[in-house]
Amino acid sequence: MHQRIGIDVGGTNTDAVLMQGREVVGWVKTPTTADVTSGIVTALRELLQHTAAVPSAIRGVMIGTTGESRCLHGLDPAFVRRCVEEVGRMIADSVDRMKISAAPVQLIAVGGGSFLVPDILPGISQVRRAPHYQVANAAWLERMARAVTIQMGCHAAYAMAPWSGAEIKRTAVLHTVTQARRIGTVVLLDRRRQENPIPALVASQGGYVLFQGKIVDVVRRVTGGFARGEVTIEGLDDYNGQHLTIDFQNENFIARCREAVLCTVPDLICILERDTATPINTALLRYGWRVVVVGFPAPEQLTSAQALQVVGPQALGYDVPYRPLAPSATGREQVCHRQGREQGT
Repeated sequence: MHQRIGIDVGGTNTDAVLMQGREVVGWVKTPTTADVTSGIVTALRELLQHTAAVPSAIRGVMIGTTGESRCLHGLDPAFVRRCVEEVGRMIADSVDRMKISAAPVQLIAVGGGSFLVPDILPGISQVRRAPHYQVANAAWLERMARAVTIQMGCHAAYAMAPWSGAEIKRTAVLHTVTQARRIGTVVLLDRRRQENPIPALVASQGGYVLFQGKIVDVVRRVTGGFARGEVTIEGLDDYNGQHLTIDFQNENFIARCREAVLCTVPDLICILERDTATPINTALLRYGWRVVVVGFPAPEQLTSAQALQVVGPQALGYDVPYRPLAPSATGREQVCHRQGREQGT
């Protein structure tokens, strides 16, 4: 059976453990050294000497630490770059083999400053930890994580730094599970009554009907690993003769009727099947759907000036300011077809 080794470098001790499947075969604890690297090598050697490790059966060595800046100290930058480049090539090779073979492959996980390396890197004689470079800000972290995720076939997991309870209370959008249950209850109740759930759903969430119609065109393209495009909806009933266009990139970004912007991120633009309120995500958009487009106001955490620099329409390349959904829907849901009548259509 394949074996794996995990090494954790702490401020005082370096722990190494040998795993076989989910079973812990053995472990050792050695003092952490000032240069970190020699302490890792010592722990690895003692682990191999005092356990039933079979070198040919070892398929992975994961090395992690909380001492990011200390690990950077004393390492040759050229060595670090070489390690990063080699791990990048190994990731690409593993992904390519996953696509063409059903056989297990050696996985490499990148995150939290650690690399999970299947074997000694080519041209490197010692087991060393190759730390990642610190990113300048959260925006750059998101860009880098996106690139790695795309390389890994859009299936990746990340372990981020832990948050305190105070940070979660200050920044997180709370009670979303409860909100989801309430939405489901409203929709299911009206379906049992054989009534259209959309009016009750919109009222329960403080949303607004933006448009109703039939999907007549969907344009898609894949750019940078994302499904981007636009959907055009031809108006029905009160919106007859009008067209609504929604730009999307995995989610709906902006809804426009002619020159009128009806809704933008971070507010939610939801496309619902008009009789059942079944949500239609961007991957399911297709010609012929009869839909109702609904806007729901974003939580206040996403509408601050600081948040809009990341999630607002201008941050996504649109030259329009964010305009919150109005407190009252009076007139808003009529903007599109009213504008059309004023322009003689």
